[in-house]
Amino acid sequence: AAEQGARRHEAKSLIFLAAACAARDEHAEAARMVTRGLQLAVRCGADPLVWPAELILAEVDPDAAPQHLERAAAVAGALIDSLPEPLAAEARSRPPASWLLAGHDAATTRPAPLATDA
Repeated sequence: AAEQGARRHEAKSLIFLAAACAARDEHAEAARMVTRGLQLAVRCGADPLVWPAELILAEVDPDAAPQHLERAAAVAGALIDSLPEPLAAEARSRPPASWLLAGHDAATTRPAPLATDA
């Protein structure tokens, strides 16, 4: 993707790789990759990639988790608000957006697992 100048795809790939590293408890590598992916996503205006990247950063950088979750909620909320009803209502009701937009404390709660997490 990088060689072809496909910045959005490069950002998405880095974010997916970061999630895989975080799942293996490779937090330093995950933080490095997701930070780069987030920078690319912001630069190319790929907001749908920004909030998941911020969620990953909240997981691998617990000291800054509240700030990452606040940014994730702001971006996800704006994206969902831009959807027509009833899509917006459905998006607000599904994890992880439902958890994120409810403003839970990152130190004490985690989002409900997705059906695909089983």
